[in-house]
Amino acid sequence: MKGSIAVIGAGMAGMTCAQQLRALGHRVEVFEREPILGGRLATKRIDRLNYDLGTPYITARTTEFNRHLNGLALLGSVTKWAPSLFEGQRGDQQVTKPQNWFVGVPGMNSITRAMSEDIRVHLSARVVKLTRAASRWTLHLSNGVQADGFHAVLVTAPAPESFALLRDHTRDFDDMTRVRMSPCWTVIVNLQERLQIEFDAASQIGEVLAWVARDSCKPSRRKDSEIWILQSTPDWSKEFVEEDPELVAEDMWAEMCAAFPQIQEIKPIGLAAYRWRFALVERSLAQSALFSRDTMLGAAGDWCLGPRAEAAFESASALVRRVDEAFALT
Repeated sequence: MKGSIAVIGAGMAGMTCAQQLRALGHRVEVFEREPILGGRLATKRIDRLNYDLGTPYITARTTEFNRHLNGLALLGSVTKWAPSLFEGQRGDQQVTKPQNWFVGVPGMNSITRAMSEDIRVHLSARVVKLTRAASRWTLHLSNGVQADGFHAVLVTAPAPESFALLRDHTRDFDDMTRVRMSPCWTVIVNLQERLQIEFDAASQIGEVLAWVARDSCKPSRRKDSEIWILQSTPDWSKEFVEEDPELVAEDMWAEMCAAFPQIQEIKPIGLAAYRWRFALVERSLAQSALFSRDTMLGAAGDWCLGPRAEAAFESASALVRRVDEAFALT
């Protein structure tokens, strides 16, 4: 038997579920709370410029994920990125060139956009409640709309948000409370001139900045712009998670200037901060996915296995296998 399945979330895990289930012959609809695809593979477009707000790049360790990325590369949606990377401990820094980093083209959300082909996706569709009658699930959206008739519902939001939707229906998801995810502030810096520093990306710069990168140097980005993305450390993010975004943007740019004094006199023409409340997996579930055959509810995401886009792919693939097996037995 093949079923009608709702997938909540259009990030890597959600679109992996949708793509693989559709390939197996199931009818799939995706519900995404944001107005764009991608989840943490997010790209925001402002004044004809793309800004990668979330995951800056992805890596592949397994044969399955490498095959997936190669397929996306053939579609022109993914390519390799080898920036000059500044890394190392204080006093022992060096500039290297990573060889196996992948980015979306022309933005990180191009990855999930390519995966959404021929799949029905509802954007700006925030699911606030699930109800079940006669073995069929109904999704209740924040705008009052209902979507019904689903045999199964798979939730791929961050663990706290997924648990909020699932906890009232079965105890099979109680282990999700062990997961810990930290927030992160992302700051977009738009500059009139190129920063005269010897690298395009750097990690772990003090107590505030976990990552900085010249986003405009990625493949297929506009070369007449100078865009930097700054991301905060988990500890600093937790302390200032409720801070005013304008102050966060100013503070993080000040930290960048303090770390690299040669840029202190440069004034951005644009500076904006974006908060990810659940960004980095600090403690994973240590299980590939969760599924309740009795209720036909499931959950997957990077929070199951670790803080990588590949972990989201692996988790979703595991969930798809369990869902398809359940339908085969009905």
